[in-house]
Amino acid sequence: MIIILVSIILFFFALVINKSNRRTLSLVSFALFASILLLTNGQFETNDYPQYINFYLGDSSMYGSLDVNGGYDLEWPYAEFVKIIRAIFPRYAYIYVLCYGLMWLVPMYKLLSKGSSNIPLSLFLICTVLNNSQLLFIITAQRQMIATVSIMWAYYFLSYSSFKRKKIIAALLLLLAISAHSSSYFVIPLLVLLYFIKLPSKKITYIIVAISFIIGPLVQSYMGPLFSGLVISLGSADEIERSTHYFTDSVYEFGGAQYVGILPTTLIALLFTYLYDKKTLESYGAKCLLFAVTFYNIFNSVPLLGRSLNALFLLGVILGIPYIVGRKQRSVFRAVMCVVAAGLMYTTVRNYNLGTDTNGVFPYPYVWEDKKAL
Repeated sequence: MIIILVSIILFFFALVINKSNRRTLSLVSFALFASILLLTNGQFETNDYPQYINFYLGDSSMYGSLDVNGGYDLEWPYAEFVKIIRAIFPRYAYIYVLCYGLMWLVPMYKLLSKGSSNIPLSLFLICTVLNNSQLLFIITAQRQMIATVSIMWAYYFLSYSSFKRKKIIAALLLLLAISAHSSSYFVIPLLVLLYFIKLPSKKITYIIVAISFIIGPLVQSYMGPLFSGLVISLGSADEIERSTHYFTDSVYEFGGAQYVGILPTTLIALLFTYLYDKKTLESYGAKCLLFAVTFYNIFNSVPLLGRSLNALFLLGVILGIPYIVGRKQRSVFRAVMCVVAAGLMYTTVRNYNLGTDTNGVFPYPYVWEDKKAL
């Protein structure tokens, strides 16, 4: 229930935020979002969070053990993250929950405070977009999220830091991201490419997004095998195989796209394009958001694609929120966002009612429900 309540409050704040209340609503919004990461005991029923907690505690885990020689053979940055927590704090389950939450919340707050023109809206979209999947990935894909957090810090240092050697720091953080999860082999080159390319005019952008929405569900049967063939062609090195095996070994089945499923994010892309001025349309956040929506519209039946686009969606909804100037823009924004929010909240409530049948964040396990967590 906390995710639903927080999402509703965040959306209300997003509609009423202005210059006079911006600081207060932004801080309250961030505190509400933080509560989602910090009020859990981690014992979700159908995601990997309990396995990560067991790994930290030294109990039986699908990820092996740090207490046995050769007991862990995945990416080293996650192992070092766990070792640091173990070295500083006593081994209690909630200590891990707290440290993992703070690992996420600190860079997110830094980026939001510098890059978002509407923090409640950014956080609302993170909670609800793509069938709650972006929030799910933050909670459960913890090795990959070490990489995503490194990418967020790298962008922060490049764009907002006054350090003289900020480019070196950013490069080291990107190397850490590559070491932290194999998905970075795909994500980082894409992020670097988007940094340098220029978006077309608004008119062309409208057309590209609209076409991706129209043809997406119609070409799904072709896109899945095409994407799989591309993935298989990348090779069989261990680092690549950790990501490609999801496709080659059919760990997840190919889904089927429906217009109703991709409509909310498409409307967001079209609305934001309308609200962007020329300078904002050329911004990095706008490019991340518009590319992620377009690519997802066409390829969303591919397993784990939303997870692969996680960093793009996050940077997009944090950095790509448009500034609203004038009464007409505000009226259009509120009208369209109410339609979008209705769709996003419908899927959130539906996921809550169906629980583990549709999404791994429901039912949400509160910290006070498990005395062993403390």
